[in-house]
Amino acid sequence: MFLCLDTATSRTTVAMVSGAGELLAESAVDHSDPGEVALTQIDSALDIANVAKSDLAAVVVGVGPGPYTSTRVGCVVAQTIGFTLGIPTVGACTHDAIALQVVDGRAHALAHGDDWDPHGAFIVATDARRKEIYWAAYDEHGSRVRGPEVAKPDAVVELARDLFGETPAVAGDGFARYPDFADLGQIRLVGPKHPSAHWLANVIGIDNVLTAELHSGALVDHESNGQDLVDLQARAFAPYPLYLREPDAKPAAQPTVEYEGRPQQ
Repeated sequence: MFLCLDTATSRTTVAMVSGAGELLAESAVDHSDPGEVALTQIDSALDIANVAKSDLAAVVVGVGPGPYTSTRVGCVVAQTIGFTLGIPTVGACTHDAIALQVVDGRAHALAHGDDWDPHGAFIVATDARRKEIYWAAYDEHGSRVRGPEVAKPDAVVELARDLFGETPAVAGDGFARYPDFADLGQIRLVGPKHPSAHWLANVIGIDNVLTAELHSGALVDHESNGQDLVDLQARAFAPYPLYLREPDAKPAAQPTVEYEGRPQQ
């Protein structure tokens, strides 16, 4: 059994997934306190799935990109559970999970005779605050071809147009604060606005979550790395926030004092 959770967007989502990939329980809550909400959701998901914590084999957590504090809360919760139970904790890109939902939604729509954006590349965009957007580009199969990166909304639209040569299709809630882009036809809104936690396990691959290779140092360790070091081929990450900017908080400078005529730190 796998526990999956994501707090990298404005919605906290938790899921229980069987080792065969079956969704056993899932919930999504718009959060003000992602840590408290996630813990409540985890207990509820375990009860609904009739699973004991001791039955968990791994924890999969969305590492963002997302606001540092809320994303970090999810990563800390996941790491704590993994450490306490002595089971692996692995991270997956939140944008990759949304991208798989887009592709699955298309397949479902086509199977039912609906023409819902049946083909073509797209981007996933989420709110980065500071009047910026986290975004990544995907091909029609949901494979990441660029990003994730952070940029102003108008720059994201221009970059996506350069990549696709047409009005970009956009999933995620990144443009929710900037409705004029959709209203003026500069983007096409498609797919889900938020991730569903169980797709995190699908990003990595159900059969890969417990592989020895995955937990032998092969995880992409992106902590403190910049966006240039994000591996396009990576599907499994170390369980730390995928933050693409310098943290807001800066270490305080140590005061310089005089000691016997010499400056001391």
